[in-house]
Amino acid sequence: SIGWFLGRKDYSEEAISCYKKALRFKRTSMGSRHYSLAGTLLNCGNLYLDRNEFQEAIRCYVDALKIEKKKKSNKANIATTLNSLAMIYGMSSQYDQAIKCYEETLELEKELYGNNNLRCAECLNNLGIIHGIKGEYAEAIKCYSATLRIKRSQLGDTHPEVADSLFSMGIVHTKMGD
Repeated sequence: SIGWFLGRKDYSEEAISCYKKALRFKRTSMGSRHYSLAGTLLNCGNLYLDRNEFQEAIRCYVDALKIEKKKKSNKANIATTLNSLAMIYGMSSQYDQAIKCYEETLELEKELYGNNNLRCAECLNNLGIIHGIKGEYAEAIKCYSATLRIKRSQLGDTHPEVADSLFSMGIVHTKMGD
């Protein structure tokens, strides 16, 4: 689409304008809950995110997520949108919302890929970060421990991502005074 191209060329104002026109057209011609609106909303949200306009990005992602859930989109798409939304909530210091989205993402990813998957480890790591920021150190350690278990089983003890998880746990233990 023209919006995507303009977004890639750093013409974000023009790109957002194109996406908004596309959204108006799609809503008029297909209805306000047509599945193709979700992709356009996500693209628009990405541009707002690139511009650090978090509330606008959140609005677009929430609207896209509503459509994906209502249309019973595949769970992988919903998990991806939830994970992105959680990241934006975290970046905008809306930590409780971030946790809620990460937890929902984690449940979907467990259903899709099993409990011992690297996607689950990434989500648990992100939950650990948010809990650590909130000063919820016991929860952060729980998340990092689960991340570490998965990474060790999937990647081996000597993988750099295992070291990253150990480092994150060390930071939290330091904050706890251990």
